[in-house]
Amino acid sequence: PLCTYCRSHFPVRDTPLWLSKWYCIGFRPYGAMHILKLPPAEQAMKNGVDLVILDMDGTIVKYEQSTFHSSWDAIGYAAGLQEEWDKLTEFYYPKAKDPEMYRQWFDKNCEMLKGKDITAIAEKIFPPPITAGYEEFCTHLQQQGKVVGIVSGGVDLVGNYLQRSGSLAFVVCNILHVEEGRFTGTGEMVSNHTGKGELVRKVCADYGISSRRAAY
Repeated sequence: PLCTYCRSHFPVRDTPLWLSKWYCIGFRPYGAMHILKLPPAEQAMKNGVDLVILDMDGTIVKYEQSTFHSSWDAIGYAAGLQEEWDKLTEFYYPKAKDPEMYRQWFDKNCEMLKGKDITAIAEKIFPPPITAGYEEFCTHLQQQGKVVGIVSGGVDLVGNYLQRSGSLAFVVCNILHVEEGRFTGTGEMVSNHTGKGELVRKVCADYGISSRRAAY
């Protein structure tokens, strides 16, 4: 925590129980207490949050073989495409902030999956490596009346699984098209590398909740 008066940091564990969390223990001469500025997430919870939006890849799920613990890599590797997949990542990731380059990366990943059997891939990636406490955390928030969902640059195949396991209100992520049990080689790019903020604002608007009462 940061004292707004002297700008010094101090460990919360050293704060006497009889002091409010709004005060730090750094006393100046004459015993003046310093007002504590809460971290943004803690301040948001104090003010009240109605909407909690979670990230997916590397947060809720962590596929260990992947550099980014991502659902994209999990699917590509399970399809037997790891070498080609990694070459695309190496080429496009440094350029991913460019919307056109990110679109090309997305399209090429979709094309590489064309004709692959979704059931065979699902057997390799499910159940996903879910972060401990995810389901309990979702249940706790929902019991308090919070709306809980996901906004992610990951893939709907994994996102839909997490929506069911966490009883989430929504999942906003990229979509891979499937027909007759096989990937078609196309998809819908819902979230790019830099556009999550816009998606979060849209979710807030859809649920009629101010962004001041949302945590992402």
